[in-house]
Amino acid sequence: MEYKFRQELTENDFLVFYKLYLTKTFMRPLNIVLISIFFVVLLSGPFFGNFQTLYYAIGLAVFIVGLYYYMRGQGKRLFNGDPESFNMDYYVDENTLTFSTPDGSSSKMWSEFESMHEVEEFVFIYLKNKRGLIFKREYIGSEAYDFIVERASRDMKSKNVIRK
Repeated sequence: MEYKFRQELTENDFLVFYKLYLTKTFMRPLNIVLISIFFVVLLSGPFFGNFQTLYYAIGLAVFIVGLYYYMRGQGKRLFNGDPESFNMDYYVDENTLTFSTPDGSSSKMWSEFESMHEVEEFVFIYLKNKRGLIFKREYIGSEAYDFIVERASRDMKSKNVIRK
């Protein structure tokens, strides 16, 4: 089977992808555990007579929350920097996925994709370097969407395929 289609993503489409990407990278379980341990150590300081650690914990919490909100706003800036780069022509067959913009084209073998995350009407497939592609069922049609999901997940480890 092969499919050709054009997909023009909106800012909201990209922000769904970007927020998921932030969650997958910033809010990984290991990061949460390390930050929690760090806060427990800092917050236990006053119980041992060192009240200065409480101020460090508050400062660190404000910094982490500020960084998270800054990174969320970065998604809008990325999209608005070059919205045309999110409008791509695709050619998909059993062996490759080819995408092109006015700047050029690129072909990827299905085996180059490492993970896939499906939410609502979107599927995000990621390369090994943590870059990804966005597909929305509404824009490409159900048949092409289902083919991409099936073909992308075929050779992936089950732990790298998340479907909701």
